[in-house]
Amino acid sequence: SFCSKSNCALEFLETENIPYQLVDILNNPLSKEDLEKLVRKLEVPVLDIVRTNEKLFQEEFSDKNLSNEELFLVLEANPELLQRPILEFNEEAVVGRPFEVFKTFVEAHQ
Repeated sequence: SFCSKSNCALEFLETENIPYQLVDILNNPLSKEDLEKLVRKLEVPVLDIVRTNEKLFQEEFSDKNLSNEELFLVLEANPELLQRPILEFNEEAVVGRPFEVFKTFVEAHQ
């Protein structure tokens, strides 16, 4: 099941007839290498792409003071903890929340 933010984003792409390639990270989790590449494109700290409010993160990891390396491994093993939607276009990427950020990114790459 997609989160509402992802559904909203997909609806926008469909309505505007914007071609896209969907990566279902829950069924096809990103590898540690993919995640590292993504963070480089996003130009943000790893923690910025972790859903730190999720119960799983709170219970299992929040008190562990994880290194970046460990955070990548946590995301690789628990793809549901990855912020979404994330948009990529060539060498750029953005976490598409709130929706305005998503929309601006898409319109800039038309």
